[in-house]
Formats: sequence, structure tokens, C-alpha cells
Amino acid sequence: MDRSEEIRELLAEARRAANRRDFAVGREACGRALEIDPDHVGALDLMGFLHYFSGEPDKAEQCCRRSIALKPGRAYPLKGLGICLAAQGHVPEGIEMLKQAIAAEPNYVDPYHDLAVVYYRSGDLENARAHFEKAIALDPNLKPRLARVLSEIEAKIAARKG
Repeated sequence: MDRSEEIRELLAEARRAANRRDFAVGREACGRALEIDPDHVGALDLMGFLHYFSGEPDKAEQCCRRSIALKPGRAYPLKGLGICLAAQGHVPEGIEMLKQAIAAEPNYVDPYHDLAVVYYRSGDLENARAHFEKAIALDPNLKPRLARVLSEIEAKIAARKG
């Protein structure tokens, strides 16, 4: 088996583990892939995801920064860096990274959704609503899932105007 095939299999194993929310197994498989090729951006991106959802945004941030350094201008690691920074309390920097992700790939729904979440958590309800609506415009299947949060936002905005 050649290196690229071995990496492909390890990343498939990591994705299956991520889908089961077995992040430790996923991180182990990604780690083995990165031992084979430390500059594999797909492995770095997946490792960042696994660290973030394991409650380790600082480690995820490192993966995102490395991925961006190796292959700049990609939306996925930019949005990952944005949510990592925001999760660590660096909200303005996180928002900027999420905006860069949107600029890099305007039809990619995740950065709009993630930016909306960051705005919502920081209390900027108008921007949260606008970005949730942009996410829904890109992927109408999100509407049922986001209906409750949009209702909450509308109610909070109305209460402010009182």
C-alpha cells in the first residue's frame, strides 16, 4: 500500500469515528496520517474539527493555522480558525476570520452559519439573524433546524424595542 492510499484509509477511519462522535479514535487515525505526511491539509482540517468538537479549541486553532499556512485562502480552515478564536474569547478576530472564509467561498453555507452563531452568542442579534437568513438562503434545508433560534432572536429583538 502506498502512502497516499494509507492516508486515505486513515482519514476514512477518522471520518467514520467523527460521525460516531468518537473523537479520540478519529484523532488517533488523523495523527497516524499526519505522521506519514505532516503537511496533509485534509488531515490537518479533520484533526482541527476533531479537536474543536472534543472541547479543545486551542489545539484546533493550531491545526487551522498550519493548514492555512500550507494552503492559504481556503474557506474551511479560515472558518475553523474563526470559531476557534471566538470560542477562546477572541470574538472580533474570530468574526474577521469567518468573514474571510465567506469571501473565499461565498456559496459555502458553514461560515454564514458559524458567523451567525458567534454573533448570537456575543449578543449581536441583528447580525445573527442576517447571517442565519443567508445560511438558509444558501441551504433551504436549514430552515426547520434554525426556526426555533430565529424565533428566539425575533422575540429578543422585539423585547429590546419594547
